[in-house]
Amino acid sequence: MNHLATLCCCVLISTVSYAQSLEKRALKNIEKQKWDKAASLLRKSKAKDSMNVIADFVWSRFYFAGENPLYDIDLAYSAAQRSLENFRYLTARQRDKISRFPLDSLSVVALREQIDSVAFTIARKQNTEEAYIRFIANHPFSSDRQTAEQLRNAVAFLDAVNRNTFKAFKDFLDKYPNADQRVDAKARYERLLFEEKTRDRRLASFEAFLKEYPETPFRKEIERDIFELFTLSGEVERFLSYVKLYPGSPFQNRATNILFHILYDSEEDPPSGIALTDSLQRVLALNEGYLTPFLKHGKFGFMNNKGFEVIAARFDELPDDYRCGNITDDLLVFPNRIVNRLGVEVFAGPVDDFQDLGVGFITVKSGDCVQLIHKSGRKIDSCVLDAKMIDKRFVAIQSEKGWSIRSLAGRPILSGYWDEIGLYGKVIGLKKEKNIILFNFKQLADQAHEQEFSASHVVNEIKLLSNGMLWVSVDGQEGVYDQNLKEVVTVNDHKIEPYFGGFIIRTPEGFSVSDFSGNQSSFFERVKVKDPMVIVRKDGREYLFNVAERKFRTNGYDSIAFDGTFLKGWMSDSVSIQFEHLARQFPADIKTSFVSGKDSVSYLLIETDGKKVLFNDEGTMLCTLPSNAFETIQHAGRDLFIVSRKDKKGVIDAGGKVVLPIEYDAIGSIANQTISVLKGSRFGLFNITSRKLVKPQYDKNISPYRDNLLIAFKDGRQGFVDWDNKTLGRFDLEEIRYWNDSVALVKRRNTWELLDLGTFNSVIGDIREITPIKENADEKLYIMNQNNLVGVVSSVRGKVIPFSFSDVINVGSKEEPLYFTEKHVSEASVFVVIYYDKNGKMLRREVYEEPDDYERIYCKQN
Repeated sequence: MNHLATLCCCVLISTVSYAQSLEKRALKNIEKQKWDKAASLLRKSKAKDSMNVIADFVWSRFYFAGENPLYDIDLAYSAAQRSLENFRYLTARQRDKISRFPLDSLSVVALREQIDSVAFTIARKQNTEEAYIRFIANHPFSSDRQTAEQLRNAVAFLDAVNRNTFKAFKDFLDKYPNADQRVDAKARYERLLFEEKTRDRRLASFEAFLKEYPETPFRKEIERDIFELFTLSGEVERFLSYVKLYPGSPFQNRATNILFHILYDSEEDPPSGIALTDSLQRVLALNEGYLTPFLKHGKFGFMNNKGFEVIAARFDELPDDYRCGNITDDLLVFPNRIVNRLGVEVFAGPVDDFQDLGVGFITVKSGDCVQLIHKSGRKIDSCVLDAKMIDKRFVAIQSEKGWSIRSLAGRPILSGYWDEIGLYGKVIGLKKEKNIILFNFKQLADQAHEQEFSASHVVNEIKLLSNGMLWVSVDGQEGVYDQNLKEVVTVNDHKIEPYFGGFIIRTPEGFSVSDFSGNQSSFFERVKVKDPMVIVRKDGREYLFNVAERKFRTNGYDSIAFDGTFLKGWMSDSVSIQFEHLARQFPADIKTSFVSGKDSVSYLLIETDGKKVLFNDEGTMLCTLPSNAFETIQHAGRDLFIVSRKDKKGVIDAGGKVVLPIEYDAIGSIANQTISVLKGSRFGLFNITSRKLVKPQYDKNISPYRDNLLIAFKDGRQGFVDWDNKTLGRFDLEEIRYWNDSVALVKRRNTWELLDLGTFNSVIGDIREITPIKENADEKLYIMNQNNLVGVVSSVRGKVIPFSFSDVINVGSKEEPLYFTEKHVSEASVFVVIYYDKNGKMLRREVYEEPDDYERIYCKQN
């Protein structure tokens, strides 16, 4: 066994020695640049031993020689690496033998480092991501590897910057998550991703992006865009839906504030099917009714009609306008601040002028600047020239550059500035020099999708007509648009005149008429209108014309005229009179008189053959009387007519029957089933239902108090009579006011009293002064002073506040009174102020020991 080992060792040594001679010769040929000879020797060496460490080393030198036409840095590196890897398999004796070449592992490593260095230099010269990737992959032991990775990352990042797409940065982050540029790349990726996915700037795109990328750093910006675009139309339904759909949005509070003021200013209930949030309902409830001031510990506060302190006492001074309560404004304006009805400060600073624009927007002039502010306290613009609301849905703002439009949420709508902004129904007109661009609210709301605005309707003049149509002029040509900007009358070279049913259009060819739907007639020689009729002339004849059906309603006449609302058409020796549903023929020489009736009823009086015939507007003959029966006739109301003859007047009914003979100097129209009559400077009264007459014998008009009780005037005094002219009570009253059916408020000898109309005795007397709070059909409510003690009395509820106060003032409204009552204890110089609600329930009590404090809160009513 030892002999065999010795033999193998000798063979190996002999082989190595032989190989060394081949490599040395190859190395000398490399030095002499005999490349083919060197390669041949090395191939022989490798053929004898594929793991020849020295041969791989020399091969590496061969490929690494710069003058070698077969120069290959990668092959040089591979050969050096093989040499180094095979080196570890050599025994100590073999390594010692190789060292005589000379060669050791450090020499191989040194060569590999040289190759690494040159390879790195080449990669840096190429300076591409691929070059660095190849270097890093092929030279894993290079000391420049980390630098190469940094350079690779820098070149890759620069390439992503040049491509500038979110995908480029996404690829970079995926490949190099630890790169120094990762923070910048991440930011650029997020920005470009956001911009790409929402490039169209549409609401749907923002909503979809936020749903897909909820962790985006642009979340707040996107939520702002969603809020502003979602509510851009200014419609209350959109704000209500937003509040419901986005409860966690940072703009929820702003949406609620805007919505509150839209609802607060609206006279309509919220749209059906959409419920208000509890918080919004509470805020709306707190803002209902009115506020009244109170003074506590020298500070002013405000309470509502229930006595609840809405704003705690914290104000040093109280503007005079607020002293008497019934404050319904949703903002309280002080000299140096503005607060809302919940006490939240909206503006701080000197208030030189203040204007409420509506739906929560105000302008405040403070010094040289006019500020646009929302009532929630959010400042919209710090210095503007002017501002106004557009249909309570958009805000128009004037600056030095001109007018611009914003949504209620503050988003600019339509780029640019305009000389004027006008509202024509639901159509907005933007004026720039001589042109006015028109668009309606739907087109404006479409800006929520950032759709390109097309100025398809450009005019020079515009007028809003009474029916909501728009008359326009374009380069001298006229037309008519509806509120959807649809042409009703085509813009053309003609003149347009509106009338009650449409438009009269005048052209060189003649006149035509159009209804509001744009249905236009053929041409006529002349058109004249009298509501509700249109008369046209064609071929020398006149016709009553139906515009909607575009056809004649009557035969042709020589001429047509109106007597009041009645149309008369003449044909040779006859006249046709058009009533509501029929026409009647009469001789051409008749005389007609239009009788204007009450309640939109009309009558026509016709004189013919010595008779006077009365017709109603349906063409029914009511009565026939001799021509000398009366000279004039007028409708008194119902079926009664006042007729006159020789300056005297009487009353007949529709059948011609005499109701009151023609003997009175004056007769009034029907009022409360009665007619006043005058004869010889004396007044009487006629009941058209009972046909009873109180003969003219009183100084002034008689007026009914109730069914069988009248107020009459005689010898400078007033009293009560019935329809039989019987005096009730005494005729010694200076004034009578209705209180209720059983009690009257009367004045006798300069004092007032409540008089029982059954016994004619006083219910409450010695009333020195009365101040009405409200007077309507349901209730009379008065503050009364009885012997210097003041109380409140109702015609329905009796005494509301007892007669026990020095003063009583209503600091509430007529419908919902709130009573400020005061007792002055002169001995103690104390003023006790008690507030009562409309039903006499005590709400609040304050005691003022200083007269100045009482004067500060006292309301001095005119």
